[in-house]
Amino acid sequence: MIEISEESNIIITLSIVGTQNGYPGGNILPFSEVVKRPSDVAVSANATAATNFKFRSPVYLQNGVEYAIVVISDSAKYKIWLAQCGEVDINGSGLISQQPYAGVLFKSQNASTWTADQNQDLKFNINRAVFDTTSTASLNLINQHVNNSVSYDLANIN
Repeated sequence: MIEISEESNIIITLSIVGTQNGYPGGNILPFSEVVKRPSDVAVSANATAATNFKFRSPVYLQNGVEYAIVVISDSAKYKIWLAQCGEVDINGSGLISQQPYAGVLFKSQNASTWTADQNQDLKFNINRAVFDTTSTASLNLINQHVNNSVSYDLANIN
């Protein structure tokens, strides 16, 4: 997904943000910000090596709400692989004849003013979790044996 053209000491950050009027601009979702050092970035000349941005906890996305994946760095040395309609795929698998996603690619020089590009898309793989919300679960919390020489107050939580 990302290529470094020269050695760089500047980090790259990926986050998921809300949108405002269809443009990136909402708050960063909890647990969705991941920072990578240059040594943690997979380098590829043909878009085959992916940099894994692993969230530290699941990121909750609401159904029917638009979000944006934002990749930011203060370095111009990072390059991101994009798919361009009408061009041959970098790995030679064929002509890119249509947009693969329903979204829009936005570009920014300052992470606040965004320009839409209807003919390009970001190359990415995404994993999602599916939870069974129909089942019930229980959690048993059991206190360890407390030494009688230790004094404590009993707290009730409702």
